[in-house]
Amino acid sequence: MKIKLLQNHDWLFQCEDTILTLCPPSPVDVTDEVYEQLPEFNQNACPWAKGIPLKGVAAYECSLTGAFVAESIRVETLTGELLNAEQDYEIDSLWGLIGRLPQGRIAENEAVKISYRYYPSRMDSVFRDRSDTLSVRQGRNALATPEAPVMQEGEERLINIFYSGKCEQLTDEMIYPILEPEFSWPDEFSWAIPNKSLSMLDAGKKVKILAWGDSVTEGAYLPEKDRWQNQFVEALPSLFPQANVELQTVGWGGKTMTAYFSEPSGSIHNYCEQVLAKKPDLIISEFVNDAGLSPEEWKNNYSRCHDDFRSAGIEWIILTPHYVRPDWMGFISGKEIDEDPRPYVKFLREFAKEREVPLADASLLYGHLWKEGIPYQTMMVNGINHPDRRGMALFKDALMHLMAACKNNSNTPPMHPSLA
Repeated sequence: MKIKLLQNHDWLFQCEDTILTLCPPSPVDVTDEVYEQLPEFNQNACPWAKGIPLKGVAAYECSLTGAFVAESIRVETLTGELLNAEQDYEIDSLWGLIGRLPQGRIAENEAVKISYRYYPSRMDSVFRDRSDTLSVRQGRNALATPEAPVMQEGEERLINIFYSGKCEQLTDEMIYPILEPEFSWPDEFSWAIPNKSLSMLDAGKKVKILAWGDSVTEGAYLPEKDRWQNQFVEALPSLFPQANVELQTVGWGGKTMTAYFSEPSGSIHNYCEQVLAKKPDLIISEFVNDAGLSPEEWKNNYSRCHDDFRSAGIEWIILTPHYVRPDWMGFISGKEIDEDPRPYVKFLREFAKEREVPLADASLLYGHLWKEGIPYQTMMVNGINHPDRRGMALFKDALMHLMAACKNNSNTPPMHPSLA
């Protein structure tokens, strides 16, 4: 597909032989928005927690970066007294946060009114209709999770355009052509087979599945039906018509496998009492937070789990993690990101191969999204690392592929090239 930006035209581009015009999202002006109180600005806190997010850019537990126009802010008392930045309050322009300063005129429990401007996110699409005509359709304004407009009958989606924050002109980075609409799993894929669980599913015997992990497994920010483990259990009857599953979830937001091991007896997050003692038939683990641990911790923690689970007769599936904020991943672009650069993911793949543990490689699906015309960060409800229902579905898809492959293939399948 031929795509060409046109010089001296900020929002025109050529797709094949058609010149198309884009209309980026207009800024939103908020006037006299009341805040009952402002927390003290904490310069030493993590970037998204230094103050309170302005309501227009607030995402789940966080805010949309780059959307707030810093020079637009105006803060007043309820009586109309103008307050001053860096004297009465401080802002973080990237995260759209505000907090009062202890030496300023804003009292601890004093309400203020704030006016400001921000830019919503949006996804537009280029469609081809039955008459071979190309056109642009706008999506809906959103914050952290914009979705592309719905495709009508007889149309083909060619391109998605992603607007995030203030966009002054069209750039190549905003254009996501649909290169491969669907992910094709490699012909050679590494898996071990959870034979007991597969046999029980096939025979209609009750299988106790324990989903174990961090906030992505806990999933408190989503309806239960949208969480990866619930989507997986819901999909299992398509492979095993007699499937009879008892699902349990043990999740702990912001924590790692090490944190579970460190909890004392009696804690609701104690590893021995809340994971092993539940005696599931199958444990599926997801720990994106483990990427921040040391290689030594990875080896010790996962080896311990492997030994403990085998001794208890528990089968195990490891989920590779989703992609998180591009800058945290080391990406300079939202495209050409097929390969997960995190050493943790490489460790998981190698560990699964060496220890013959089934691996559901959701990371591969995230790395392919850009080829499907989807910026993966549009699936994060907090703009950082909490997948929405679509992102959770990728875990389900990886698990279902693994289960189908185990069900249909021999006991000695070939290895995925990345693990060889």
